[in-house]
Amino acid sequence: MPIVFFRERAGTVRNAWRIRGGGRRRRLAPLAHADTLDRIELPCAVVHPASFPALAAALGLTTEQLAAVVRCERALIDGEIVDEQTAYERGHDVDFGAHTGADALVDRAPEWLIRHVPAEPSRAAAAGGAWLEPPIDAVDVAYIDLTAAASRLRRLVELNAPEILCRMAKHNLQAVFESLVELRAGGADRVVWQPFQELMTGTPPGPGAEPPMLLLACKDASDLDVPRDARVLRDGFLVMFPFASVVIGPDGEIRDVFPTCDLRPVGDDGASILLLSGGGPTAMTGYFTPSAIVRDVVHRRWHTGAVPASLPRFVAGAIGDVKWAIVADLEQSRGYRLSPHTMSDQCGGTFNSADGRHAFDGGHFVVEAATGRPVFDARGLTGLELRSFAQRADGTWRFVVVAFDEDEEPLGVRVVDGHGATVRDIPEDTVAVLAPGGEQLLLCTRAELQLVDLDTGEQRRRLDLTPLAGALALPEDTELWRDLLVAYGIAEPIADEPLASLRAARARACWNDDTATDEDYAKIVEQARAHPKLSQIERL
Repeated sequence: MPIVFFRERAGTVRNAWRIRGGGRRRRLAPLAHADTLDRIELPCAVVHPASFPALAAALGLTTEQLAAVVRCERALIDGEIVDEQTAYERGHDVDFGAHTGADALVDRAPEWLIRHVPAEPSRAAAAGGAWLEPPIDAVDVAYIDLTAAASRLRRLVELNAPEILCRMAKHNLQAVFESLVELRAGGADRVVWQPFQELMTGTPPGPGAEPPMLLLACKDASDLDVPRDARVLRDGFLVMFPFASVVIGPDGEIRDVFPTCDLRPVGDDGASILLLSGGGPTAMTGYFTPSAIVRDVVHRRWHTGAVPASLPRFVAGAIGDVKWAIVADLEQSRGYRLSPHTMSDQCGGTFNSADGRHAFDGGHFVVEAATGRPVFDARGLTGLELRSFAQRADGTWRFVVVAFDEDEEPLGVRVVDGHGATVRDIPEDTVAVLAPGGEQLLLCTRAELQLVDLDTGEQRRRLDLTPLAGALALPEDTELWRDLLVAYGIAEPIADEPLASLRAARARACWNDDTATDEDYAKIVEQARAHPKLSQIERL
């Protein structure tokens, strides 16, 4: 149920949408809305940021103490500011949550508390959760965030959720309200850039490209000749299988082969491909590492050092340890949170457009990656999981999506426009990705690759992929073979390594004990040398 009060007139109720769920799949569910909206009713009180000094003086507190109470970081108990540990030691642990937040002031200063937020007529659609037509500004987004934060808190209260979750939701509601106040007062309409060390734990990556970590490829993969991901390059195609990524020229020649190993392609300049670790169909996780991985397909090697300026600079994904979605600036080692007021796990669903210029925040908006400016409201794509998207030359959008039924069972893959209307259905067991520009669609199966025009259905390119099957299949399906392929990706480099290097590679790639003998490794080398080599398949 929505948390807004409105005057409903005949004919004004229509569909709008809100986010539901989390994890790898992000779904959209219907929410009622009416055109005439008076105000957003809040499930708990908030304090206007301009009132902090006067309210603090009236309560005999410092502004910092009052802010700590309102933002649920401290409790006001018997006129004293205490933290949770102190309250627990004094026997107030059960009441701590009731003494935090603006509601803790209701008996002492009720006239300072705000329990609803007026909605400007021009912002009624955003405040009510309706789908927005561009242009969309930061105030619209703030109204939507406020509505979502209030709905989340109300639902937590209804479910009698643990106190700490409710406190976090109250803290978030106050923060969203303050953000809305700042924006309505003419505050800066821009994102907050932060250095990597503030966006993630551990040692953050620095600028420059590095070779990939060979740890996360799926060693349990079956059907090794079935594509998992693909991309239209400026001069050919990239097809990514469980262990080997193959760069194919426009006429079908093999230009490069390298290990897939958890990689997600973002963009290319004809000579190099920018990839990220994590968050794509070939990844073992929905999270990513904001470190550039650049493959030089001309010299068939990993590029290290400064990232070529011709490759995308701003990349999107979800950070694993803190579980939020960001856009990272690879050149400056900084980033911004795509949905800073979303409290749930933002794993999966956050990625760049086909041309790398835009980012999808995993459930709400498509934004301009370099600035964070919302350019498209994606909440209208109800019941769909986004896989690929691109903006056309006329400004309209195309999306590759997975549709689901009411029981969340997949109905199939399709291409839709910005309003969710089907443009083309995709056959089963087919990888489908949009080309930069959104005019063409790349379709890959284990048998063939097709590049088709979405408007006319004309086939622009077709390549037979069946010759790759023998080069990609395992000579013998053993655990040792799969472990080594996690590190090497294809059989060819395995044959060129000494036994000691093979043992070390397996140790890096696996978490289980290494019980293989030298005879086992020698057998693998013999098999690898006899294995078909992708580099020998000159044309498909």
